[in-house]
Amino acid sequence: RLHISLGTMLDANKTWRTWRDKPKSSGQSALLKLACGAASGLVTKTAIAPLERVKILFQVQGMMGGGECIYGRTISGAISKIYSEEGAMGFFKGNAANCIR
Repeated sequence: RLHISLGTMLDANKTWRTWRDKPKSSGQSALLKLACGAASGLVTKTAIAPLERVKILFQVQGMMGGGECIYGRTISGAISKIYSEEGAMGFFKGNAANCIR
């Protein structure tokens, strides 16, 4: 059974009014929020780029070469093949287009 006292309801109402009536942020703050959001998106996309690249290679390997598994069937096999053939930068191919998107 839920019991809410009148004092609790009045405190919640006071908190809501304080939040509602606080002054709105300036345009500079909005630009700062936009820049911070863009920066966090770039960091996230770049951190996920190696796994994204492996995923895309698995998706298209069936269309390449008559259905054979060019990059293998396991994630670790694909990672080692990419690293041995293309080096560390091979994991970040297509990352610029992904970040622009």
